[in-house]
Amino acid sequence: MQHVVTHKFELAGKPCSCSYYVVSAHKYMGEEADGGEDWFFIKQDATVNGGKDYTFEWAHARVDANGESWYVGEGDVCLNYMNYCMMQNDIKQTNQEEEPAADLIFAQPEAINGETTHTVSEGVEIGGTIGFEAGSDGGTVAKGNGSFSAGANFSDSYSFAVQDVSCEGTSLSAGLASASWKYIFKRAKQNRSIGEWQHLYEPAALAHSAFSPKNSWVWKFPPNKRDQYKSFDSLFRISTMSTISRYSGSQSPKHIINTFKKGNDDVEYVEQSFEVTLASPPLLGVSKSNFLLSNEAQTVPLELATQGPWTIHVPADQQWLRVSKVSGIGHSNVNISVDQLTSDQERSTTLTLVKSAGMNSVEERITIEVMQSAGSVPTD
Repeated sequence: MQHVVTHKFELAGKPCSCSYYVVSAHKYMGEEADGGEDWFFIKQDATVNGGKDYTFEWAHARVDANGESWYVGEGDVCLNYMNYCMMQNDIKQTNQEEEPAADLIFAQPEAINGETTHTVSEGVEIGGTIGFEAGSDGGTVAKGNGSFSAGANFSDSYSFAVQDVSCEGTSLSAGLASASWKYIFKRAKQNRSIGEWQHLYEPAALAHSAFSPKNSWVWKFPPNKRDQYKSFDSLFRISTMSTISRYSGSQSPKHIINTFKKGNDDVEYVEQSFEVTLASPPLLGVSKSNFLLSNEAQTVPLELATQGPWTIHVPADQQWLRVSKVSGIGHSNVNISVDQLTSDQERSTTLTLVKSAGMNSVEERITIEVMQSAGSVPTD
């Protein structure tokens, strides 16, 4: 099952956006209805426009920064650029007294201190059988709730210029399943050349332009916790600042971090929180949900998987079609057989695969369409 959530907002006058790409999959294990594992693959793409309200100029006498008037004398000032950007993602629990049963399996990017270019190449392979809902981009199932694969990959690669930005991977520090990162920007600094002390080197380019961090992580849940873990909380925090040269270079530059009100306190950041839904993956999957067969007598395989018992319902009036196995538990291989079609009229029927409800799951159904043509059909 997959969905995309996008939020657009503004923090400290900086336009921001954050998109969450959530793909859920189930790993079938054993025959218990509430067994196996639910996996959630999440990619977070964010953008902060640090250039809005940014100023780099030569100032005379005084300049306003963070609501105060500062004496400059004569010199450069860099006003209102990014200090840091932090993203933290935590499992939302209905029972706050219980420790999360979720595991953080994978998190990127890693720390990228001191690099000019960082490339992330990530890949997660899950063995066994994975069920997931077919999306609009295709897949193996045209109809029904789910599709099936004997293995699945979640992979992506990307690169971006760091330009004096360091990334602290702080996952697990805030909580047992927390996925979090803090991007810290290089500040403006004084030009130490003789006679140039009033001048500043600008901060990192990404601190006053469009910065687009990308984070990916994987959570794993036991299905019997589905009622508790239905969403996660995502915190997006930024800190902004200014740097001024003072007294015509006779003193070191002054770094002024902007402060904001949070309740009765003054804090050096502003933040926005979101609740992002975690849609549980189906616990029923098939290798194929529609068959177009020629007029010959033949047998075709159907692979299915479920947690717990399943049943295939075949219409009683369709004597030309038979299923080798109409009930079972867990992963199974089933054969669908059809008789030769001697008339010039095609025929079709619908099989219904049903998984009964478990302790923490609902009944699920997939329809399997079988059509037999009056002639030959192209082979896959």
